[in-house]
This record gives sequence, C-alpha cells and structure tokens, in this order.
Amino acid sequence: MNEACSFFRCAVCAVIFVCSMLGPSSFAQSKAEKPEWCKNLPRPEFAQLKRILPEEPWFEIYRVAPGTFAIYEPHQSEESHLYLIVGQKQALLSIPAWASPISAKVVSRLTSRPVVVLNSHTHDDHVGGNWQYNSIFGMDTAFTRENAKGSTADAQAEIAPGEICGNLPRAFDPKTYRTKPWHVSFSSMTDSGSSSEDAWWK
Repeated sequence: MNEACSFFRCAVCAVIFVCSMLGPSSFAQSKAEKPEWCKNLPRPEFAQLKRILPEEPWFEIYRVAPGTFAIYEPHQSEESHLYLIVGQKQALLSIPAWASPISAKVVSRLTSRPVVVLNSHTHDDHVGGNWQYNSIFGMDTAFTRENAKGSTADAQAEIAPGEICGNLPRAFDPKTYRTKPWHVSFSSMTDSGSSSEDAWWK
C-alpha cells in the first residue's frame, strides 16, 4: 500500500514539474493560430443592421430591408454574402455560399416560397449550394458548364488550413466535401453580346 502511495505521489510530482517547466506560453503555442483575416470579427459595418436568427452557428443573418436579407458567412476566408429577396410569389437568392447544406436550411427558415438562384459567376465559393435548387439563372458559357460538373479539389481548397475561422458546422463532413453537380436553368448574355462569364461580373 505504501509503495502504491509513493508511486502515486511521484507521478503527481512529475506532472507538476513538467507543467511548471512548460508554462502557459508553451500551451498557448500548441494551439492553432487564428488566421489574420478572422482576428477582427465581427465586421463593424454590420453594427448598423438588425441581426436575426442569432442562434445560427455558422451564418450571421441581417434584415437590410423589408423582405430582403443578407446572409453572411464570417467563418470562411471568402466571407461570402448571400442575398435573399422575398417577393409575393417567389424568392431570389444571389450567390449560394460554399457550405451548401447549411445555407439551404437557413434560407428555408427565412421563406417558404420557391427560390430562384442568381449566379453572378460560378467560382467555387459562389455555387456551393446550387445543387439544391431547380431554377438557376446564370450564363451559358463553357466556363459555367465546366464548373457545373462540381469539383472536389476546388471545394477542398476552401477548407484548407488558414481558410476556416473557428469550428466547422456539426453537419459538415470535411473529408467528403465537394461541390455537387448542378444545372443552369436559364442563360443570359451581356449587353455587348459576349458569352464570357468574366465580362458579366467584372
């Protein structure tokens, strides 16, 4: 019994000694550093807007006008902004963000009307949620059609080290994340007649 107690006391002393040698700064260094871009969140510009659904863990939602919502994604480096305009018969959603399953759930909390998606362009951070919607307005270009096939590499780049601030949503699986295929229901041309997607959004 005495031997067991002596062993226990020695073990406790050893732990205390190691901790004292390491000190608080050593433990702090083991923690992942915050990316520079997310050290000043939340952005001060949003202070003038009315925030709603504050319990949402991933998005910040603001009512900017009657029937008009800004859905802000502060925890990913692109800091995507989705804009939802709710009309009498349907709603218009601009730029479905990269965390697609979660963004659709948020939109469903804001409106029960059919949603039409408007893509200004089809970079990965703008089309992650497209696959969940039947009506998508965008340009019918080779670039658009290629991006509509979905991508694993582009999607994984969005969650690479330094791209995420804080923890990912519970429902999100980073190991299997990819943008799923989607289809442009309607096409548009620029005023100049150009079929270049870049000419439309720049």
